[in-house]
Amino acid sequence: MGKKRRTAGEEQEPPPVPAPMVAARNDIPYAHVLFSMASHIGMVREENEDSAFAWLQHLSTHEGLQTLGLFMVADGMGGHLNGEAASRLAVQTAGESLLRHVVLPLLGSETMAPAVPIQEAIAEAFQAAHQRLQEEVPEGATTLTIVLLVGKRIYVGHAGDCRLYLLRGGELRQLTRDHSLLHRLFELGQIDEAELEALDQDVRRNALYRAVGQSSPLEIDLASHSLLAGDGLVLCSDGLWGTVRRADILSILQQAATPADACQALVEAANARGGPDNITVIVVHPAG
Repeated sequence: MGKKRRTAGEEQEPPPVPAPMVAARNDIPYAHVLFSMASHIGMVREENEDSAFAWLQHLSTHEGLQTLGLFMVADGMGGHLNGEAASRLAVQTAGESLLRHVVLPLLGSETMAPAVPIQEAIAEAFQAAHQRLQEEVPEGATTLTIVLLVGKRIYVGHAGDCRLYLLRGGELRQLTRDHSLLHRLFELGQIDEAELEALDQDVRRNALYRAVGQSSPLEIDLASHSLLAGDGLVLCSDGLWGTVRRADILSILQQAATPADACQALVEAANARGGPDNITVIVVHPAG
């Protein structure tokens, strides 16, 4: 049958409306991990001696989508230039080591299996940073906390008094221990938790017995933890936790709509309380 001819002025029929696309229910689930980072000089210091690194990647494997992340916070010691250089070099050196020995092999692995034990790699990254600081910044040192996120598990390396918190079920639990003389007194039972919380605001909390770059042999804490759906992580320098009490940090995290909102509100809270130190915070929120 031939095509119907249209005459001038004849109204044309509208084209058919395409059916809406409906996502299949058996689509591959996607990982949903958000993070944000903020660092501020504070209201008193002339230089920011904190350094930080945050990286996150989602990988598609035969087991589904996997999450791989690397987060670090360092707080330099030894004066303006020495402290800044120490924290920056520690983050750079440890980050380079972990990217080479853990992250890149994981990216090329079909099974997400590391080429070397992850905790061993973290320990080696600390030692590499420690040696570099002793060679290049002999008058400086730094705290350093590293969190490597692989799927639903985190691997932690820690020296100093930056803190890693776990947000779970409406509670904020500290996963690292402070390597300070004050917290050593608490561990030995010479002060109780109430006294510790009160004295955390005291300058004496800054007396550390472990730090990267110090002359004594470096000792670090290594740990690993499983994550549950909805868990959150907070990694911060003492410019935050030494100024804003844990209950207030928890309240801010619970009220924030996103990790970026949380970071901004936490920095503002520390500065509103005088901002006596540099403030650095990373908020990670794995969900689903």
